[in-house]
Amino acid sequence: MNKIKFFITVFAMLMTVSFAFAQSNHKSKKHNKMEVKSMYVETGKMKLKEGVSDQQFIEIERNIRNGKIKNQPGFISREFGKDTDGFWHFRICWTNKESGDAWTPIFQQDPNGQAMMNALDFSSVRQEHYTVINP
Repeated sequence: MNKIKFFITVFAMLMTVSFAFAQSNHKSKKHNKMEVKSMYVETGKMKLKEGVSDQQFIEIERNIRNGKIKNQPGFISREFGKDTDGFWHFRICWTNKESGDAWTPIFQQDPNGQAMMNALDFSSVRQEHYTVINP
């Protein structure tokens, strides 16, 4: 009788492990399918106007992040940084081009967006847009 219990227990454990492996294998096959996802990205670099401090600019950026953009449909992320040559760089990610394009007039009318535009030396501003494709 003990041998039968032992074999039933071992059999049940093997079945559990086999089932778990089959489920895991099924999920990994799902993830290995060629799934193309895209993201619309806006990048740029610029310098600040004479007299605008880094701290003032950081505060303007903080206000933008805490403002309308965080509820903007399609918004993913917004990053800023400064290089050793004094240029500020930014990257804003959207789920698609339409979402990024829809933000532009909102940004231009927003007091925080206007504050940012007023802080920039426009002769230094360079901007690019592209779509990231992650196969």
